[in-house]
Amino acid sequence: MFALTIARILNHVMAGWGKPESATYITIAGLMVTIPLDLLLIPRFGMMGAAWASITTYWFSAVVCFSLYVHLTQSPAGGLIRDIFLAPIAEAKKALRKRGSGARTADKSVAKQD
Repeated sequence: MFALTIARILNHVMAGWGKPESATYITIAGLMVTIPLDLLLIPRFGMMGAAWASITTYWFSAVVCFSLYVHLTQSPAGGLIRDIFLAPIAEAKKALRKRGSGARTADKSVAKQD
């Protein structure tokens, strides 16, 4: 689901920039991977083959989408990975630490009142 989320978010961003055709390109690329994988894996492995084909296709679509996003923004991929994925994680950790220190301060205040 993480890979599918990446592709969907970036697709919506690119559509907002006036590039709605990017979703079509990514869907076609995914379809070109899905059909051969389904034909190869489902007869041999059944539902597990279908699951692996879907997972592979989602990640392929995410990589294609991210590549198109990098191309359109003309930004280095490493910087985008940092900004899109790592920066929000760092901000969330900072917020949790801040909330945790605030809770400890409140606990001390309550203890002093008792």
